[in-house]
Amino acid sequence: MAFHIVAATDNNCVGPLSCMIKSLSVSNSHLIPVVHVLESDLTDANKTKLLAFSRRLGLRVQFTNIAAQQFVEIDSHLAPGHISAASLYRCVMGSVLPGDIERVLYLDVDTLVLAPLDELIGFDMKGKTAAVVRERMSHLSKYGVASDQYFNSGVMLIDLVEWRRQNIGETALAHLRNAPDDMLWKDQCALNLSLKDNTVSLEDRFNYMERDRPTHSSFMLPNILHFAGAAKPWTDPQSLPWGVVYCKVSESTPWPVDYHAQQRSSEEIFRNKSWLRRRIIKTGRKLARI
Repeated sequence: MAFHIVAATDNNCVGPLSCMIKSLSVSNSHLIPVVHVLESDLTDANKTKLLAFSRRLGLRVQFTNIAAQQFVEIDSHLAPGHISAASLYRCVMGSVLPGDIERVLYLDVDTLVLAPLDELIGFDMKGKTAAVVRERMSHLSKYGVASDQYFNSGVMLIDLVEWRRQNIGETALAHLRNAPDDMLWKDQCALNLSLKDNTVSLEDRFNYMERDRPTHSSFMLPNILHFAGAAKPWTDPQSLPWGVVYCKVSESTPWPVDYHAQQRSSEEIFRNKSWLRRRIIKTGRKLARI
C-alpha cells in the first residue's frame, strides 16, 4: 500500500522540494511513497526537472494544480517574505486529492526525512483528525488553544476522511479571512484554530525544529528534521547546525546547495574592498606629492 505525502510549493521553493523528496526516497523507499505536489505556477522546465529526478529515484510524484486566485485576498494578510502563499494550498487538499486517499503526511518543503516513517502508517490517531508535534505557544489561549496544545504545522499526519468531513481546510481559510493581529503565524495559527481539541501528539523526533541554534537540551536523531524559522539552509547553510547535512542531501538534486558558497562570496567581497582601499591610499599618496 502506498504511503501518501503532500507538499506545497512555488517556483522559489522547487529546489528545497527536490531536497525533501530525495531524503524521503533514500530513507523510505520501502514504503513506496507517492508525493502529491500542490502547485499553481510551476514552470514547465521545473516540472520536467522534478519528474526526471523523481524517476531516477524510483519515486512517484504527482502534480495537483491549485487555483491560486482563490487565495488572493487571504495572501494580502500574510507576512511578506517568510510565509509563501503556497502554504495555503494544503488547506484545500481534501477537495483536490483523490477521494480514495484516507491518510496523508503533510511536509513543509523545508524538511528532511532522515529515518524510516513506518510508525506513522499504523499510528493510532485516537479518533483525532491530525497527529502533530507541539510547539509551546500561548498567544492563542484567549481563542481556546492552550499553550501546551499549540502545534507546528510543518509536519502533520492527517486522517483525510475526517479532514474532509469536518471541513478543516475551509474553516482554516475562514479564520484567515478575518485574521486578527495576534495570529502571529497566520496559516499555522488558522490550522490550530480549526483543529482545536482535535489533534494527538507525535514525538518531537517527527518534527525536530532546528532554528538558528539547537533548541533541544539533549541530542536527538530526528526522523524528520525541520528548518523552521526565517534562516534557511539553501540560502545560508553555515548559520545552521544541520546546514552541512542539508547540503550533502542536495548534492545530486537538480538544485544543489554549495555549503561554502557564501563564505567564498564573502571572501571575494573582502578582497575587492581591500583592493579598493589600497588603490585609494595609493592615489592619495600620489596627490599628496603634487
